Amino acid sequence: MKNNQSKHMIEMIFPIVLFFVFVVSSVILVVISADFYGRNTSEIQAKGESRTALSYLTTKFRQNDSGGQIQITEIEGTDCLTFKEEGEVSDYYTYIYLHDGNLMELFISDGVDFSLADGTTIMPLHYLSMTESEDGLFTFETIDARQIRCHVTLGERSEHDE
Repeated sequence: MKNNQSKHMIEMIFPIVLFFVFVVSSVILVVISADFYGRNTSEIQAKGESRTALSYLTTKFRQNDSGGQIQITEIEGTDCLTFKEEGEVSDYYTYIYLHDGNLMELFISDGVDFSLADGTTIMPLHYLSMTESEDGLFTFETIDARQIRCHVTLGERSEHDE
C-alpha cells in the first residue's frame, strides 16, 4: 500500500513540476525576446534619427537648386542654409539653421525684421555644421542627441546666374 501511495504522489507531483518548468521556460523566453527587441528597436531608431536631419537638408537643397540661389549666411552668429526665391513683388528667403537644440526653418519676405526664434521647429538636433567649399560643394554634418555623427556633401546641379 505504501508503494502504491508513493506511486500516486509521483504521478501527482510530476505534472505539477512539468507545468512549473514550462512556465519558467516561457517567462525566460519572453524576457530574452523583450530585451532583444528593445535593443534592436533603439538601434534602428538611433540610426534613423541621425539620418533624418541630413535627409531633410538634402531634400530642401535639391528642391531649391535653381540658378545659384543657395548659400550659407550668418545671422545672429548662427550659420543658416539660405534659399532665395525671386517673387513678382519681392524676394523670399528660406533659412534652415540650428537654434536652441532644434533644427529650425524660417520662410520670410525680404526686408521683414525677424529673429531666429521665429522659425518652425523641425526636429531636435544636438549639432549642425555647414560649410561651402571654394568649388561650390556644401558639406553638412550633424550630431544627434545620442552622439551619432553623420555628414553629407552636396553640390548645386543648376547653373549659376552670373
